[in-house]
Amino acid sequence: MPVPAGNNGRRVYATVADLEDLPLSPIPANAELLLWRASRDVELALLTAVYPVDENGFPTDPKHAAAFCAATVEQVCAGLADGSRTGLGGQGPQSFSIGGIAVTQRQGDAATVRRVGNLCEQAWLILAQEGLTNQAPGEVRYGL
Repeated sequence: MPVPAGNNGRRVYATVADLEDLPLSPIPANAELLLWRASRDVELALLTAVYPVDENGFPTDPKHAAAFCAATVEQVCAGLADGSRTGLGGQGPQSFSIGGIAVTQRQGDAATVRRVGNLCEQAWLILAQEGLTNQAPGEVRYGL
């Protein structure tokens, strides 16, 4: 369910309550920030998509709204699985050295999340199922 654009005009397509149904334990303290950043990722992936929206830019088709919500939640989960606690990206370098000290991450610590552009694969698939991906700029789908 979308959150109204009252926060500096930012659209957020899922709520913290939407995260509660997932095996996230505990819900991150910065969940609202993660949801906003994930919503921004979803919007960027659909920059050229054509779909009906309301005056605030939220999708009006219930199937589209549900897809935006589910994709946003999947994007948050994928970021957390990749080691991102801020929503700005996954883990940094696997190893580094400073002078005579070398640090290497243990193998197997980070999940490998498949991505389509900036979106995790699961988020992209959800949007694709509703016909929101692979649209050329300005393309209008029948029924819109």
